[in-house]
Amino acid sequence: MDTFASRLRSLRKEKKLRQKDLAGALGVAQTTIANYEQNLRFPNQDILNKLADYFNVSIDYLLGRSCLRQPTNFTSFKNNHITGENINYSKIIDSYINYILNGNQESARNLISKTVVQGATIKDIYLKVLEKALKKIGYLWELNKIDISDERLASMTTLQIMSQLMCMCSPGGKLKYKALCLSAYGESHTIGIKMISDLLYIKGFDVFYLGGNLPTSSVIKAIDSFRIDLLMISATMNNVSESVKNLVNAVRTHSSLKHIKIMVGGQLFNNNKSLLKELKIDGYAENADIAVKTAISLLNK
Repeated sequence: MDTFASRLRSLRKEKKLRQKDLAGALGVAQTTIANYEQNLRFPNQDILNKLADYFNVSIDYLLGRSCLRQPTNFTSFKNNHITGENINYSKIIDSYINYILNGNQESARNLISKTVVQGATIKDIYLKVLEKALKKIGYLWELNKIDISDERLASMTTLQIMSQLMCMCSPGGKLKYKALCLSAYGESHTIGIKMISDLLYIKGFDVFYLGGNLPTSSVIKAIDSFRIDLLMISATMNNVSESVKNLVNAVRTHSSLKHIKIMVGGQLFNNNKSLLKELKIDGYAENADIAVKTAISLLNK
């Protein structure tokens, strides 16, 4: 995670400034800038404001709390007729992967920031960039061309970006449905189901995202307590198939949960369609986009 010290150093070097140059522009000593960049001192509000103005970034960006250099108003894109139709997503995917695998998280975040400014929606970022980039990175790992640490860095950086994007988002409408989204017990991958839960939220669902590794009893309790309409289960690994079966069976045999719609998705089901026939489910989706469309269709019946 970027800190004020690392952001300041990066912004200064980006402008090809010496510490002495920046100090002169702010009216402080060079040692003050050096202490900021070594995380030995922290500026007061006046200096923070001057730095944000000087580098033309938001204070949130300067402090490492946002990947977007300036606050983004998604509504303004529509009003200004910025549609993102001319964005080269293939090039962005390749650049994103390259930045991640070279350990340049800051450039990866800036790339997403610029893509949003060009008119891409959160849905565009999720489905046309992040989802596809992570699949390519996962494939490289399966071929032993990258280390698990590279794959993990890609996942963590992507989750940070998703979180920051969602902080600026509000639902496009308000639906009456409640969805509980989680990964199967024993599953270590959660980004796919997190993307789906975010996209459902944007569509107006009341979403309860629980991550992964919840025992069946806790999931049943949450479904009952929150009065859930739709349960979405994600699974990628073969060794979690039994936990998926157990959860689905527990919901189906629970006396007060007969009305619940159940959907599944993930690589486990993409590679093993026969498993779908064993489960008493209402829907299956092979990617996040189809998952959202299927969820709405199921509940609107």
